[in-house]
Amino acid sequence: LHEQSFPVACRDLKTAPAGAVRMDDKGRTWIDGKPSMPVGLYVYGQELKQRLGDISASPFNCVMPYESLHLQFPGTFLSGIEATREVFDACAAKGVRIIYSMKDLYENYRCQGREVYPGQWNGITGETEIVGAIVKNFKDHPGLLAWYVGDEIPLGHAPRVEERRRLLHQLDPWHPSWIVQDKFKEKTLDEFVSCSDVFGVDPYPIEGKEPRDMRIVLSAMEQSREAMAPGTGGLPLWVVPQAHNTGLYNPAFNKDRETLLANSSVPSEEQMRSISLLMAIQGARGFVFYSYFDLVKPLALPDYEQRWKELCNVGALLRELQPFLYSDETAPVVTVKTIQGTVNAAAYKTADGKVKVLVTGSGPGASEAEIAVAGTSNLSARYGKTESLGGGAYRFKGADICSDVLEGIFKTP
Repeated sequence: LHEQSFPVACRDLKTAPAGAVRMDDKGRTWIDGKPSMPVGLYVYGQELKQRLGDISASPFNCVMPYESLHLQFPGTFLSGIEATREVFDACAAKGVRIIYSMKDLYENYRCQGREVYPGQWNGITGETEIVGAIVKNFKDHPGLLAWYVGDEIPLGHAPRVEERRRLLHQLDPWHPSWIVQDKFKEKTLDEFVSCSDVFGVDPYPIEGKEPRDMRIVLSAMEQSREAMAPGTGGLPLWVVPQAHNTGLYNPAFNKDRETLLANSSVPSEEQMRSISLLMAIQGARGFVFYSYFDLVKPLALPDYEQRWKELCNVGALLRELQPFLYSDETAPVVTVKTIQGTVNAAAYKTADGKVKVLVTGSGPGASEAEIAVAGTSNLSARYGKTESLGGGAYRFKGADICSDVLEGIFKTP
């Protein structure tokens, strides 16, 4: 009645090459045998040339260049593969890894109504042949983190991406594939379970002039958890928090700076932080912000210094949270009694007894909850939205898109 086969790749970690990347059954990323949580940025090659110093000095440890197939520094004397290798070398020297995009390498594939398949790559034709050549040239480079195999692909396209995933397993078993989907609105994420080694979603709640809630983030993450089951042997999650002004993509708003600011909003530091923390609570263990290149577009550039500082603050918090999100320690039990709105919370503990509790309010309007954290009585609120009630109980209060981080020491009963 039915027959199905599943190709299996068996890897011996003892023979892993330098720079090998693997995922474990808790959704964590390991590079060269050490835990390394991706905290990155969507970029273009021009930004890498001009601002690699800024990025490498920041908390961000990886980038996803959209034009990977033709990646090169502006003004380089090199071309083709050597020009791309120059970018890889420069990023690796600065400790920044590249997620190489193959999202357009599907023959007859249309994106937003236009043909995006390049036809050839450095004189090589045929999508399978191009993929093979790319992997051969860059799979051993220390600057490679992962292969980007799909970006908001249409329904019905999943079998082709699954085939690509299997090909990559054969060609390069030591770097994962990553897909990002926006089909949480249609509630069809389960169609893409077999398309990649790492899954991602990109819900963008900051739209319009006065955005007040991030319910779309919670919905996308809950669907991801249901479909992918991270932490139970399912797919890991690298998510895409919003860092851009969506008005930059609206022809009615991006005519000039005055019109843009009158009709749209840039995500505040608290909003970016809250989106990221809610994603972490819901199982995300990698974060690649969309996008750096929107920060340096002409209409946004006057705000660059402030926006970059705020984004770096969020990135720094996520890097600080890695030991907690990646910990094997049993976390304190958290009980949330919601009084108003929608409040999510989760606790994490490291081996030295340090505890962090992430708390978010989804909005719109007020969020309030009493949160009990077993084994604690001394947690402090980093962002001032939570007060201690004594005896391991705390009250969180916020408005619209909001969050807090409680921190302290676990007291063994």
